[in-house]
Parts: sequence; C-alpha cells; structure tokens
Amino acid sequence: MADKIRENVLPASLGIRLESISDAESIINLLEEEQKTNSDIFTVRFSQETIDTIRSLFHALRLGGSIIMGLLLIVIFFFTLLTVEFRTFSRQEEIGIMQLVGGSVWFIRAPFILEGAIYGMIGSFISTGLLFGMGYLIFDVYRDSREVTFIFKTSSEDFNGLASQQSIMLQVLQS
Repeated sequence: MADKIRENVLPASLGIRLESISDAESIINLLEEEQKTNSDIFTVRFSQETIDTIRSLFHALRLGGSIIMGLLLIVIFFFTLLTVEFRTFSRQEEIGIMQLVGGSVWFIRAPFILEGAIYGMIGSFISTGLLFGMGYLIFDVYRDSREVTFIFKTSSEDFNGLASQQSIMLQVLQS
C-alpha cells in the first residue's frame, strides 16, 4: 500500500479570490478558455450555485433595506407631524392670548419655527459629531484591522466583501 502513495499526492493548485462578484463570469470564462489551450491546467472548479446564492442574497438585502428605509421615512414624517401638533395643542392658551393681544400670524408662528430650527440644529450637530467620531475610529484608529480592510476592499455596488470569500479553484498538474 505504501508503494502506491507518491511523494506528492495532491496536484498543485491555485486559488483565486474575487474582488467583485460581477467579475466571476468573466474570470470563469477566461480560465475555461485557458484550460482548452494550456495542457498544464487539469481542471477548473467553481460553484455557480454559491455565486448565484450570493447575488440573490445581496439583491434581497438591497430590497429589504429599501423597504425598511421607506417605512422609517414614513414613521419619521408622522412622528414629526404628531410632535408639532402636540406642541401646538400644549401651547394653545399662549396662542389664544397672543391672538387676543393682536399678534400677527408670523409673530405667533415665529417661536415655533425658531424652536424647531434650534432642535434641528442641535440634532444635526450631534449626528454629525457622531458620524465624524465613527469615521475617525474606523478610518484612522482601526485602519489596519482585518474588518476595516474588508470594508475598504468591498464595492458599494455589489457588497462584494462576502463574495470575495468565494474562491475559484484552478488545479494545475505538477510539472
């Protein structure tokens, strides 16, 4: 039995990692064409099922994210509308007094507009500060970590980071 085992049982192989899942078809076709003309290439192995699964997964994630974003925008709109109505209702007595004294429409509306503008500016400053802080952490502090490198190498068009985990195996006969 031992005399049937060669020194090198497994042939040499080359694993190719994709930068983008959209490149899969062209690379597979290129490798299969090269296999026809190059006698050193024994076989080209890949999983079309895995490639299709990754594509459909990212399509579903994009669609689900769009639906969730739309629902959140609707919720934000109604939340803002109800908040303004509540604030107006709670200050109804003040508004009535201002109208009795002879305040103009803009004189009555101005405090509400200024209050909304101040709340909006405070919220934007807080969210901008958080975004800049997260950006500093991700892009400056943790620049060399594996996760951030993964983010830098992905395409926003196809979310290709997970797709790059799919390897196309090319086995080359040992020379």
